[in-house]
Amino acid sequence: MHGDNIIKRAFDLAEQCGSVDEVRKRLAREGYFYVEAHLSGRAINADLRSRLNPELRAAAKKPRG
Repeated sequence: MHGDNIIKRAFDLAEQCGSVDEVRKRLAREGYFYVEAHLSGRAINADLRSRLNPELRAAAKKPRG
């Protein structure tokens, strides 16, 4: 059992991530269940995107070559 609510934890992680997908993966690795169900809505995704780390977000958008 986790001390943090999954949504609260997702917002905390977003500050350390460059994409919402990365947030989802981290939550799953931490053992949270039904991550996709909790983070599937437009509003939650928009809120998470607004909280992403800008430097990591820019790096995530760059094509790898």
